Amino acid sequence: DEGDSRLKFWARMGRSESAASLSGLALSSDGDALNFGRLLRERSASVSASLSSRAGGLSLSPPAPARLKRVRAPTAPVAYRPHEPMAKPIVLRPDAQSLLTSEGARSGPSSTGGGDEEMGAVDEEAPALVSRVVVLLCLCQIAHFYSMCSIFSYAGFLCVDAGWVKSADRAGFLAGLLATMLPLGRLPTSVLWGHLADRAGRRVALMGCMSGVALGQLAFAFCTDLRAALAVRFVLLGGGNGWNSILGPICAENAGGDTYQSARLVGYVFGAGGVINMLGPAIGGITYGWGPIGSRFPAFVPSIIGTALGALAAFLTWLWLPETKPEAARIPKAPERQGRASASPLAPARLGAAGEDASKVPLRTRPSLTQALRTAPVPAMLVLRSGIGMAAFASYDVIPLWAIASLDAGGVALTK
Repeated sequence: DEGDSRLKFWARMGRSESAASLSGLALSSDGDALNFGRLLRERSASVSASLSSRAGGLSLSPPAPARLKRVRAPTAPVAYRPHEPMAKPIVLRPDAQSLLTSEGARSGPSSTGGGDEEMGAVDEEAPALVSRVVVLLCLCQIAHFYSMCSIFSYAGFLCVDAGWVKSADRAGFLAGLLATMLPLGRLPTSVLWGHLADRAGRRVALMGCMSGVALGQLAFAFCTDLRAALAVRFVLLGGGNGWNSILGPICAENAGGDTYQSARLVGYVFGAGGVINMLGPAIGGITYGWGPIGSRFPAFVPSIIGTALGALAAFLTWLWLPETKPEAARIPKAPERQGRASASPLAPARLGAAGEDASKVPLRTRPSLTQALRTAPVPAMLVLRSGIGMAAFASYDVIPLWAIASLDAGGVALTK
């Protein structure tokens, strides 16, 4: 308030240009509020001296404004000093390390204290992705998606050729049911596959998933009974494949825990899934009923292709995939309180009501499944993922059925 009154006084005294100059200097000094306050106090002292000596004939003209020293921001990122505590060292990616010169990364003047101090930055490069691991995970994604999407193009024909329905116009329900068996089978087993990956290891779990794909495709190739076909797709191709549950941990751990490389690896894997989503139905439709065995088992050739993909992925998993299960990250069971509580700041907190003896409260080492499902953004992700899956599978089922249905049933009769 005092500073505002002083500026207004200068404006009334015909010195508005001085007030504007002072404000401009303050605003252009990179936020140096201390310099602005010091200059404002000097101006106030000069005005008081001029007013007190007015009768003595002294001039009321203020002295020339002092020029503020501009403070420039550092042009290079400042690395942490060794004496400052840090919870986790800074790891720069290769594209960010170019911002630091070799001289600035090794040493530099300290902004605090009296004297030069050593400054350093962790010059650790992000781990490189192993090419064969990338190829293997892409192959697993291809085998996984082929087991789902290859049937979309011939499900209606299979229902007619196997004698399950009388015509293609009546094949809609069974064709949709064959495709739905896979996600239905995964619902009760997805969590179990995650536990298996934590207990037995990532490589064992992935080998089991790809083996389930191979066995399921082989069994479905010889299915002529509707109940057997539904059971094979529900148990082996659905519940026996937990690829979606273990994909995330495998990609993160094979990227060395680096989020940048992990995102790249997931992008490669999802890209391979998009390619097979486009080619899988075409391959299944072209090879449906091929060969002399196709008259008795029309789904034999497309199913054998899926068997070969699953078996190859399982073998390469055993051959190429390193075991990355973090032994130290195993979640122990909550032990009962024995002795004094741990004084470590990393020890899990004890839960208990006010006044309750903490020695009788068990340790909580992890949240429950219900709490995890209610933690944001998990509910929104589940709703979004469910909506996307419903829309995608609806289009996969409806479009082929619409294409083969007769004109009287509302289709386009592309088979004629």
